[in-house]
Amino acid sequence: MNWVSVDEVKNYADLMELSISRWEGDGTYPLLKNIIEASENFFQSQLKRNLVYEENFEKYYDGTGKKILILDEYPIIQLKQISFTGDVETIIDVEEITVDEERGILIYENGFPKGKRNIFVKMEKGWTSETIPKDLKQAMIYEILIQIISLSPDEVERQGLTSIRIGDVSKTFGGIYSNQLTFFQNEKEKMIKTYRSLLVS
Repeated sequence: MNWVSVDEVKNYADLMELSISRWEGDGTYPLLKNIIEASENFFQSQLKRNLVYEENFEKYYDGTGKKILILDEYPIIQLKQISFTGDVETIIDVEEITVDEERGILIYENGFPKGKRNIFVKMEKGWTSETIPKDLKQAMIYEILIQIISLSPDEVERQGLTSIRIGDVSKTFGGIYSNQLTFFQNEKEKMIKTYRSLLVS
């Protein structure tokens, strides 16, 4: 996938004076990579969408019998091909389809024929590490930091930090460990709620 790199996590950890040397392993940070991947998968599961970038993604969808088809993938960068299968395959001009790129929705005025796996779609979709929105990426980093701190056996980390500044967000704590986790958790949940409402509205 990865939208968040090991170096980005290390940079944020350095700003927090949080040691991640225990995650170094053979020098490639394999355990940290596992945490990053798990955190990114968590966000996809919460949004109930596939966010991974693919240049030529192909999939069959169930026809709704309605004008709107909500895809499992998001965002749509370019709709390349769409056809209806049945006794005879019908290829539809993509210019006839209205594409809501930001929400992963296709609109066809004549309606998508109702059926099982009868709508074929080929498209470019998803985000790369360069194109993923900064606020969503930051929320992923919060989740990664939550996991790192929670799994840390070090007494210093367990006692908690006194302050943190990530991007444009700064926060001062009283050295209480639970306060930092609450802050990260609240910011993360806020971002999940924002993107979830965008996709279903």
